[in-house]
Amino acid sequence: MAAQMKAFFDSTGSFGGSRSLQGCLLGSFVSTGTQGGGQETNAGGSPYGSGVLSGDGTRAPTETELALAEHHGKYMATIVKKLVH
Repeated sequence: MAAQMKAFFDSTGSFGGSRSLQGCLLGSFVSTGTQGGGQETNAGGSPYGSGVLSGDGTRAPTETELALAEHHGKYMATIVKKLVH
């Protein structure tokens, strides 16, 4: 996991004990500069959400990475719609 992602999750530790995030959705759309943060062996996805290996910022997302991010976004929107109705 990328250090920034770990720091974010670590900062939410108090929420876990109080269960104030129970029933909430969480998904992430990330871009990493190196093959860390879950980008080592997968094409645009990780257990934490959708991502792209951008390198120095000049690498464009692949069709697979874009498709996974689109699916992820649509899936989350479907769940949100069910929860608000």
